[in-house]
Amino acid sequence: DLCASNKSQDEIAAVFTRLCILFNVEDKRVCTYIVKEFKHEVLTVFDKLVLSPTEVCGLVVSDCGTPYDPLTFWNITLPDTPKPPVTPPQPPKPGSNVSRVLFLSDVH
Repeated sequence: DLCASNKSQDEIAAVFTRLCILFNVEDKRVCTYIVKEFKHEVLTVFDKLVLSPTEVCGLVVSDCGTPYDPLTFWNITLPDTPKPPVTPPQPPKPGSNVSRVLFLSDVH
């Protein structure tokens, strides 16, 4: 664990660069400069990350560690209470006031 062993940000960034090159994420030039450019952002995310090193490894490398599965912890037992009946919506009465709504969204 690089963070636990008190490695500097530059040492951790160098490891990320080597891993990027090793796993052919991009060519050497892109790996070198993308890590350099976003070093502080990436290290902040890893510093706040709640995953263990083996979970992160399992997410990145297929046969390494145990990947984190957020669905594992979401088993909710519901009571045997029957659902209430569905009540269809009622259309407005003829002559009711009309409201116009403009919904703008930036989808990207």
